[in-house]
Amino acid sequence: MSNETNLSLFERRVGRREFLGLGALAGGSFLLAACGGGSSGAEGGSGSTDGVTAPMHPPIGQEPGKLQVYDYAGYEVKPLWRQYAKEHPDDPPKWKFLNSDAEALSTTVAGYRADVVHPCSAYFKRWVDGELLEPFDTSLITNFADLNPELVKSGQFNGKQYVIPTDWGFISVLYRTDKVEPEEMSWSLLFDKRYDGKITWYDNPADMLNIGGYVIGADDPFNMTDEELDAVKALFIEAKPAVRNLWNAQTDMENDFAAGNVWITYAWPSSWVGMKAKGLQVEYMEPKEGRLAFNCGFSLFVGTENWHHAHQYVDAWASPESGLWLVNNYAYGHSNTKIDLDQVDAALVSAFELKDPSAIAEPKVHILRYNPRQTDYDKVWQEIKAA
Repeated sequence: MSNETNLSLFERRVGRREFLGLGALAGGSFLLAACGGGSSGAEGGSGSTDGVTAPMHPPIGQEPGKLQVYDYAGYEVKPLWRQYAKEHPDDPPKWKFLNSDAEALSTTVAGYRADVVHPCSAYFKRWVDGELLEPFDTSLITNFADLNPELVKSGQFNGKQYVIPTDWGFISVLYRTDKVEPEEMSWSLLFDKRYDGKITWYDNPADMLNIGGYVIGADDPFNMTDEELDAVKALFIEAKPAVRNLWNAQTDMENDFAAGNVWITYAWPSSWVGMKAKGLQVEYMEPKEGRLAFNCGFSLFVGTENWHHAHQYVDAWASPESGLWLVNNYAYGHSNTKIDLDQVDAALVSAFELKDPSAIAEPKVHILRYNPRQTDYDKVWQEIKAA
């Protein structure tokens, strides 16, 4: 299906990773019935975390407030946490912004602490293994029963819910159709030396080396052998002379793309939307190897003194009202299954097959997951950058 189909509604500009969740904009409501959850208990503190008794916490009135949130820029807008704002009108959260999971994790390992953080699926286990998080009392998440059960499972470790899933979506190749003629619909376009100086790479080993793994045909790109990693390293080093730069900030990449400095990039669909809005002829690829995808959610920093505040904030984010706002304003995906597709533009539902579960399943889409060799991948990526 062409990405040009029924997409005139997207001729507008949105910020950051706003369009990341196109494949799941309905929050997975078309996939599976939601799993069970608990009831509200705002002054609780010894409730259930999936059968595990949580430690006691002082009531919310004894917490310091001034909730500290470590998140991506663009996620701080009030409609995403409106219910929390109603409950704490004189005490809004404060944000520190991050650019990637790797950055957030390393910053936290170095000593930074907040109350709430927004990790994504490839890094869930690393946060938990590092003993940086504490589990939720899901009885305090009133929307928990309505969250996509498969995403909920991805945030569970040792029988405890360490991540409340919220947003998820596609990752693929964005390219100029008036400048680029792919030999095939493949991630290999990121390594095509015909476009010398017109390619840019995302400076992220967790994603980029997985992509390389799919290009070389690795058995499991998320856990490659030494030989496969060597082949991926050679692929990147050989292609690197044709690459203009590596980017960290999405805005930097988009500025280069809009200016015509680059024609091919790793991208979230928000960049595709932005470039279309600027009048560029662009395509968001469906590679033969399959798109990547992610799911992200919220976690509690271990030892947070705003335990109840944090639960209320995450619960507000998990609501169908917040999810619908994401869909209709940012075109994010959301995990709440109660989002009403009738309130989403029919063109959007059709263009990304939101009622078809296979549209976001293997082998068409590979959700980013834990990589037991990520340290080795990080080392290889540094060697590629230094080459």
